[in-house]
Amino acid sequence: MEMQRLLEDAVGEWVGEYRLWFRPQVEPDAQSESHATVTSELRGSGLLLRYDWRYEADLQEGLAIIGRTDGGGLQMGWSDTFHYKDGVMHNDAVGTTAVVLGHYGPTEAPWGWRTEFAMPSREELEIRAFNILPDGQEALATEARYRRAG
Repeated sequence: MEMQRLLEDAVGEWVGEYRLWFRPQVEPDAQSESHATVTSELRGSGLLLRYDWRYEADLQEGLAIIGRTDGGGLQMGWSDTFHYKDGVMHNDAVGTTAVVLGHYGPTEAPWGWRTEFAMPSREELEIRAFNILPDGQEALATEARYRRAG
């Protein structure tokens, strides 16, 4: 997906399902209803994404500031109450698509966290995040599939 399309088409209210995996497997370890709000910011050059979902009975919330890079890609500052609650993860552009990559964990063997945005249509928004182990293996960690609300 092109970054510019995300900036233009993702703005709005969204409802859908959030799924979570703790380890690679076919079935998710948890799933819940999810709501997201995307607003256009910085005169159209950035987005603010707020979303929520539940793990067991607890409400989880996430926030991402998404902006353009000079090279035509995206960058993102992201935090949430479940995965990365003790800071803000900086995510760098992966080319000029709507994909970003951040790192966490020990500096000598960091893990990666790749987030991919997709819009199969103007009425659908999908956000997937993958854990990347220090040895390069990847595993789906989260998936949110939304439909435009209203």
